[in-house]
Amino acid sequence: NGIVSVNAYGLIERMTFPLTSEVYKPKERLKEGDTYKSKPPIAAGMVKELVEKGFKIKRVLADSEYGESGSNFLSILEELGIEYAVAIRSNHAVLMASGQRVRRNRWQEFERIHSNGEREKRYIREIIFGKRRQVRYWEITTDKDAIPEGLLGMS
Repeated sequence: NGIVSVNAYGLIERMTFPLTSEVYKPKERLKEGDTYKSKPPIAAGMVKELVEKGFKIKRVLADSEYGESGSNFLSILEELGIEYAVAIRSNHAVLMASGQRVRRNRWQEFERIHSNGEREKRYIREIIFGKRRQVRYWEITTDKDAIPEGLLGMS
């Protein structure tokens, strides 16, 4: 019975701060007269409102719930000319022309530095569906054991 909210945060010079939030109500919790909105349209409205108030948004980061809702969130970001990096599930489908194949580049090791200074090894590779496009896909993991032998590139 916890309250769920959609939140927008700003980041300036490594400082994170809240900009706005809105309570999300599942359909089964709506009261008479309430209008249901899923989280992606709520987030899209928040971004539009922040831009209308004069905020200069360079980039949006979001999880897979928003990353897989192109028609009502990503399309708004594209319309506003805002860069984005969003998560998608590993089984997310991508349309390709007949005869095209999926290419997975070699894994590359990189170091993630957390805000508290803690360092963590991670691994990333690009996945190309057919041919390289404007929208690019990357797979990231912290589990080196999940990478088949011989597929970790040297940098």
